[in-house]
Amino acid sequence: MTRLSKAFYLTSIIGVFTFGAIVAIVGSIFPEPFGPVPIFIGIICFIYSFAIWNILIYRMWQSIQDGYARTTPSKAVGFLFVPYFNYYWIFQAIWGFAQDCNQYIKRHQVAVRKLPEGLSWAFCMVSFFWFLVLPVIIDLVIGALLVSRICDTVNQLQPGGIIPEKRFKLIGNNKALHNYLSRQQIRRMSTLVLFNILMGIGFLVVVASPFYPVTNTSGLAAFLLTFINSITNVFAIIFLLLVYLDLLGWWGILIGIIMMILIVASINSPANQAFYIPIWLIYSLSWIFMNIIYIKYKKLAKNRIDTIEKETSYGIERILEKGILQQIILWQNEPARATLAPALSKEGGDALLWYLTGVAFANMKMYSEALSAFERATASSPDAKIINQIRRSQRFVRRRMR
Repeated sequence: MTRLSKAFYLTSIIGVFTFGAIVAIVGSIFPEPFGPVPIFIGIICFIYSFAIWNILIYRMWQSIQDGYARTTPSKAVGFLFVPYFNYYWIFQAIWGFAQDCNQYIKRHQVAVRKLPEGLSWAFCMVSFFWFLVLPVIIDLVIGALLVSRICDTVNQLQPGGIIPEKRFKLIGNNKALHNYLSRQQIRRMSTLVLFNILMGIGFLVVVASPFYPVTNTSGLAAFLLTFINSITNVFAIIFLLLVYLDLLGWWGILIGIIMMILIVASINSPANQAFYIPIWLIYSLSWIFMNIIYIKYKKLAKNRIDTIEKETSYGIERILEKGILQQIILWQNEPARATLAPALSKEGGDALLWYLTGVAFANMKMYSEALSAFERATASSPDAKIINQIRRSQRFVRRRMR
């Protein structure tokens, strides 16, 4: 069972909803000069938060399906979309889950802290007053506590009530660094460099905007420009989310490029100032987050390399770990080459480490060595996820070798 990311669900359900509500309220109080843009942002944030909330409900019910649960994951989510009936069903989906989950814990004798049934009941009751401001604020606070507890509890449950053991040794002796490295793919340039280039292009677009002629539009043209503005805001929110979750890859950069194209396309809109402000606020936050993330991992990588070098002797896994950190995090190609090249002749090594070694070799255009590292990773009996990553990377390297 895949673990539930507490940061993701709290940010997506509570954070995005709160952000959208604030933007929509401010936009309705001060309609000038923003126009309808804040309302569009609020609607998009609400739809996104609602979708992630239903995904969480599905996933949490999925974790206790041992034949005794009162409903299935599909029914738990589906009946919430039935008008009027959903006022009853929310108690079954939320409060009922807390009850069934606690029974599951008791039945399988799992050493897990039980869910607060009273808090779940309170959340359902306060939800009846969704049209009032104060109950909504209270429900957001209760919801944040509830989501946090649900993620913690579900993450400790497995079919049969077994608490999962640690599956792997952490790369860099740090969970955040390990998760970051586990997502890495072959890249020709640091994502941070690409992102900063993109920010520079966007800055030039904004600086040049006063030199574009402003035209008055009406009818279909005005509608299309408003639609473009709202779509651009959606892309900006997605972009920020990708950066916050550290999932920005090549396709994430593509989203940023599309944002720039839309900005240029609607540069002559008389309401362009209205959507420039939220767009560049979100975009600037993305840039700040991206650089903070990079600085954090760079510091972790340097500290880990220093720790490895202080050891009197270390085996193949420490050698691979050091070279991976040098190339993928610090982009120190020459030291990484000197560290990783001799490792190909040594025995042993974890599958994930060999996969990342292949990625590092491919980044340095050492394609033969990359294929050798990928073969070592495959021979180390990795799980299905790593197998898929290896196959994609092997296809990429073979295309480059033609």
